[in-house]
Amino acid sequence: MLALTLAVLLSACVVGPKYHAPRTPAPADSYKESPTQFQDNGSWTVAQPSDAKLHGKWWEIFGDPELNDLEEQLDINNQNIKQFFENFMEARAVVRQAR
Repeated sequence: MLALTLAVLLSACVVGPKYHAPRTPAPADSYKESPTQFQDNGSWTVAQPSDAKLHGKWWEIFGDPELNDLEEQLDINNQNIKQFFENFMEARAVVRQAR
């Protein structure tokens, strides 16, 4: 009886064959952004970033001579603008404190 119980207990420890993951082929490199993936491209085009154009005098892209003149008159180091901005920020702080 002891031999039979020992045999049953030891047979319960057997897990089974070793697991081997199935091998799947690697997918081909294809990107949804590629215009070759579509049969009807229409007006769809690949993006052409032009971040470099935004630096410097960006307002000149509008072609407005009046805007260009106003921007040339504005000096970012103008002390009056800095003072007005500081007064504005102080007023906001006072209002925030009063609330």
